[in-house]
Amino acid sequence: MNSFMNSHLLVSRFFSMVCLALLQQHVFAGMPDCEKKLSGAFDQKVCSHQELKDLNQQIREKYLNAQLMSNAPLKLLETSNRAWEKYVKSCKSVQCVHREFERRIDDLTFFITINQSLTQHYIRYKSATIDSQMTHIQLQQLDKNRIKIEGIQYRSPNNSEVTRIAYLRSYTSPDHLTDITDLENKCIYSLNRTDHTLEFQSEDPKCQRFVGLYKLYD
Repeated sequence: MNSFMNSHLLVSRFFSMVCLALLQQHVFAGMPDCEKKLSGAFDQKVCSHQELKDLNQQIREKYLNAQLMSNAPLKLLETSNRAWEKYVKSCKSVQCVHREFERRIDDLTFFITINQSLTQHYIRYKSATIDSQMTHIQLQQLDKNRIKIEGIQYRSPNNSEVTRIAYLRSYTSPDHLTDITDLENKCIYSLNRTDHTLEFQSEDPKCQRFVGLYKLYD
């Protein structure tokens, strides 16, 4: 009996290791693998600097931990990671890559620790496809009377600190979810929510950054 259980355990562990290896290859297909032939300037930039190599490996490990430990939608993790890869690859300097690698490690650490069971995630779409200007909205139920709304939009890592990434933050209640005020820049948005979509609208021409149709990732 013990022999059978040990064999079964070994097979399970082997299967898990294979799955993780395949998952890592799929998810990080666009990121440098410094053990293989380098294919471009970004790969060269990362793999020729030991600190960047180490951070790159930490991101891989953090991401796989998030896949296993977070209760957020796996599709969301994959989509946001691809958007971040596109964002960081536009860095023009080693310092920029280093900064954004460290930021990504912090983001993934937070993603693993936060309870996602009462959070809904939305991704903005344009013309039936995910917007190339990656924009993500999340609604988190804090308690029966409070909802926290957060948004993030990747712009350019080469911009000044205040314009690299755009943020939205608001608090409301289930009874007042149709109109919110962004505490980051005082923009007022009207929200139209259905079972699987969320639409942001604003009459202010200066508050169009988060306007659009979002689809639920569950």
